[in-house]
Amino acid sequence: LSGRYPDLRFDLLVRGAIRQRFEALRRLTDHPAVTWYERISDEALRHLYQRSYLMLLPMNCCGAANSIVEALACGLPVVTTAVGGIPDYGGGTVYPVVSNNDDDAMIALVERYLQEPESRNEVSGKCREFAEKYLPWSLVAEEHLEAYHDLATS
Repeated sequence: LSGRYPDLRFDLLVRGAIRQRFEALRRLTDHPAVTWYERISDEALRHLYQRSYLMLLPMNCCGAANSIVEALACGLPVVTTAVGGIPDYGGGTVYPVVSNNDDDAMIALVERYLQEPESRNEVSGKCREFAEKYLPWSLVAEEHLEAYHDLATS
């Protein structure tokens, strides 16, 4: 992507120990388009979400992902894989997802957002609407309390 889009920048939030463990990440250490972050404040993380064009988050499995919820709340389109709980966060209905380990499809989706900003902006609005409707803390807390009550009374 950076070869095709030289102005593209990548903000990567990855702990240093993880960066060193994986060769693919080590190769990006000095890449001029990459800025690394770790252990940042909640405010700094929110600022990254708010200034980003999209969130690229390939996964092999997923039960729950705060980063997806946070991106949706900021209206940030998510580019991720159709695994685990991603459909519960609107993946496949609110925003498109790609098959697991399909790098070509992931790159194609990123390129679509880059080449069709209207499409990206439409998905952005849908992400924010989904977060407001289905992910507000008051609703999530109420659903948890109901689940705990049901467990206690069964």
